[in-house]
Amino acid sequence: SGHGAEKASVPRETAALALKSIVNGLNPTAEIAANIVTELLPALLSTLQVATPDDSLRLDGLDVLNELLSRFPVSLLLSQHGDIAAVLLPLVLSDRAILRKRAISCAACLSASCNPQTFE
Repeated sequence: SGHGAEKASVPRETAALALKSIVNGLNPTAEIAANIVTELLPALLSTLQVATPDDSLRLDGLDVLNELLSRFPVSLLLSQHGDIAAVLLPLVLSDRAILRKRAISCAACLSASCNPQTFE
């Protein structure tokens, strides 16, 4: 059964890698980047709220979110700062160190560009 789970993770890993590649390849100031981020962010935040036994989806989602937060202009994500913080804060308190570490990295990127009240 371990082999089946390993096999099932290949499409997820491929999709996560493709998504990271797309985000990395976008020109942050291009109009299409704004459209992609606007469509991607709600689904990404939704994924981050779903716990799975190995948390692989959330770990991949945090990687993509970190890319978005570090690469794109504040104005592009400004309306979502509160939602992003609300999703990240429970993950920062996770029992899993790797989940905590990635959530803290995202929160650090967010805090560099958000209004201080976002985390109150």
